[in-house]
Amino acid sequence: MPNLLEMRDLEFRKKFGNRLQAVRKGMGMTQQSLAHTASIHVKYLSELENGHKSPTLEVIAGLASALGVQPSDLMPDMDIPEMPSMKEARWLEEHGDMLIRDVLAAVMKKGKKKGKA
Repeated sequence: MPNLLEMRDLEFRKKFGNRLQAVRKGMGMTQQSLAHTASIHVKYLSELENGHKSPTLEVIAGLASALGVQPSDLMPDMDIPEMPSMKEARWLEEHGDMLIRDVLAAVMKKGKKKGKA
């Protein structure tokens, strides 16, 4: 079963490919003409459009230039979920001092009880 990063990569590849194909067709270009203008192999362009390959930044820039658009115009909308570790870090940032005080108070209270025994 793929992990979260693999699933996000697959989602990005598919959405990027769909976006690339839509822009290319909207410009009235064939895969052959775009591949030639962007200096990439037509098979690689097909794999990008079908979501089978991930583009490098250099390839994205070359495709955008060949299409006469900004690289950001080729980027799909992606909802990037907040990773649990970031949520935990934010929670600790907001509540860490209180948590430390509570733990220290509990330890000191336990220590006082042991001292009385």
